[in-house]
Amino acid sequence: MEYLLDDSWKDIKSFIPFGYGRVGKRVLPKLQEDFIIPFVIDNNPCYAKQEQGFSILTLDEAIKVRKDEKIVVLTVETAYADIRKRLIDKGLEEYKDFCILERFLGEWFLKYQNKCVLSKIDTSITFRCTLNCKHCAMFTVYGDRYEQTVGDIKKNIDSFFKIVDYVLEFTLLGGEPLIHSGLEEILNFLSEKYVDKIGQIVIISNGNVHLKDSTYKLIKKYDVILSISDYTEVHNYRERLGKFIAELEKRKIRFYYNREMEWKDHGYPKNPCAYPDEKAKEHLKLCGHTTHSMNEGRLYYCDAMYGAEKNTGYATEKDDYLDFKELIQWIDTKKAKERVIEYCFGEINDKGFPSFCKVCAGIGHDNSKIIRAGE
Repeated sequence: MEYLLDDSWKDIKSFIPFGYGRVGKRVLPKLQEDFIIPFVIDNNPCYAKQEQGFSILTLDEAIKVRKDEKIVVLTVETAYADIRKRLIDKGLEEYKDFCILERFLGEWFLKYQNKCVLSKIDTSITFRCTLNCKHCAMFTVYGDRYEQTVGDIKKNIDSFFKIVDYVLEFTLLGGEPLIHSGLEEILNFLSEKYVDKIGQIVIISNGNVHLKDSTYKLIKKYDVILSISDYTEVHNYRERLGKFIAELEKRKIRFYYNREMEWKDHGYPKNPCAYPDEKAKEHLKLCGHTTHSMNEGRLYYCDAMYGAEKNTGYATEKDDYLDFKELIQWIDTKKAKERVIEYCFGEINDKGFPSFCKVCAGIGHDNSKIIRAGE
């Protein structure tokens, strides 16, 4: 594994986060347990100068008062390129003065604490759904819409944490995960057995659901965050969504409400791309996934690859994913952890990309086919 952060990062006790958006809000509480956070950089004028105990400074303000603290950018890869340029324009050097969150977590904790720490992992617990989106990124409209058994889900999670020491966000997705028949058992298992290895449990939902009282209480008990995607511009369930959100507010359950969204048409499977090998690696970088997918004991670089495999019959190749059943057998556990982090950094295999990248248009800047969310 190639380490990019220079040795000046070794003994840091403090750093400056750049970004108070969705990523920042979910990871800052955990980061604050391990590091001193003097302030947060964010140029968004909608934030007050003080947000939940953090001082918010613009980049220009931060540069004036910054000493020699490192800057860790709390954003997804697709937004990082612009921030990277702005920091370089201020005279800062990447990997010496700043880096993106995933790089910091992966390198710093492995190199200096022998821990495999990841930013965000998804696991799909069901392909059943309450909607029928033609361009579903998990391709559920092409499959049998089955749900994983609770036993298989537990085995998958156990395999993951035999190598991974900590993940800031563990996300359950579908389909529609809130309709899984064993959701309460899954939440109990995750929250009780792995309480020391997960910063935040998140469930992604379309909000077109009705939950039992006991499920609401369990979500509240474990402080699970719901990420609600509003697809009512395409699907007619505005009244039900409103009642669901009102129930969350009444019970003081934390949630994100995502309305201003856009999707990108992956092309696959009806109009698959045909990227040659020499372009597929760059296509992967432009797609910019910093969220990876753990399913059936395998780590997939993205959710879409797993969804295509299960719902369209796409034949993933052996080197497209990491098989944790094999990694667990490695005698050198640090090498196994290193391999997981390498994979998440995009060092997939000898080719440098999973085969699915050749047929999928992805969500990066090289895909201009924007569609309405929920279509």
